[in-house]
Amino acid sequence: MLKLIVSNALTGECQEATLTPELTPQGECLVGRALNCDLVLESRDVSRVHSKITVQAGKYCYTDLGSANGSYINNKEVQPHQNDALKTNDLIRIADFIGSLVQI
Repeated sequence: MLKLIVSNALTGECQEATLTPELTPQGECLVGRALNCDLVLESRDVSRVHSKITVQAGKYCYTDLGSANGSYINNKEVQPHQNDALKTNDLIRIADFIGSLVQI
């Protein structure tokens, strides 16, 4: 189970999200602006299906799915289609949204 707090830098709105990719049939949680994503981020700067979070070898991984505006982990640009291991206190930035990992 992965817990994060997502804040919108423009509006100041925050939401808490709990993602459990290990419990889904596909083994992943999708992030994007499409309503069928597990974590929906409402902004035109977020791709419909922007990224995914998976569990690989017992670790949570973040993968940008070739989004138009990219993603950043701890202010470092994420390369498209590359799995990046996540750890507690990491910051994921997608457009004006910042997700802070509070529990892994």
